[in-house]
Amino acid sequence: MDELIYMLYSCDLSPHIICLLEHYLIDHNLLMIKPNNYYFASSFSRQSYSGGGVCMYIRSNLESNVIDLSQYFIEK
Repeated sequence: MDELIYMLYSCDLSPHIICLLEHYLIDHNLLMIKPNNYYFASSFSRQSYSGGGVCMYIRSNLESNVIDLSQYFIEK
């Protein structure tokens, strides 16, 4: 995650949405990651198996609706 944040700021990138796939983190750890000028929008992490996962961060000057991604995923 440190490398992603470094890349965003050192390359002066400012995407509207950051979507991470296969992050391998649990929900609690995802909430601790806070890129500047982005808010945590949604995520899915496996509960019974390790690996996988998806999460999204939205640039703070944009509005969005929170959706429950768990309805679109099945663990294995």
